[in-house]
Order: sequence, then structure tokens, then C-alpha cells
Amino acid sequence: NPSTALLTVQFDAARAARVELALFDLAGRKISSMLQGDVAAGPHSIDWNRGDHSLPAGIYGVRFRYPGGSSTRWIAHTR
Repeated sequence: NPSTALLTVQFDAARAARVELALFDLAGRKISSMLQGDVAAGPHSIDWNRGDHSLPAGIYGVRFRYPGGSSTRWIAHTR
């Protein structure tokens, strides 16, 4: 999905856990930690405004890490 200044990430936590949601470039460099901490079980929605992060247009990974695994989704960022 193309993204501009605001990125909304939704996820469902199977149980209460410590999680990390981070934005990476194609070279694997972390651009920003969008969320790092404990979440309750259930659905969550995180709004991330790129703010001072002057991201060039391109493809970025949003990585969700949780106990026992991780998941990455790719987004196209447009200006």
C-alpha cells in the first residue's frame, strides 16, 4: 500500500506480550522504532507520523517482533 506522511499499522496480539514495531529500509537499517513495549491481548492500531524523518520515496519494511517470532510487511512510501 502506498504511504505518505501518516502510516497506520494494525495488529492483533494473541496474548499480552512485549513487542517491537520498527521501520527499516531495504538495506536493513532501522529508520525508526514505532512501538517498543508491552501490549495487552487483542487488536491494536498504531499511527506513526514520519515527523522529522525525511524519508525519500521508496520501499520500506515494517517489522513486528513478538515472543516466538516476527513478521515483516513491505510498504511503498511516496512523497
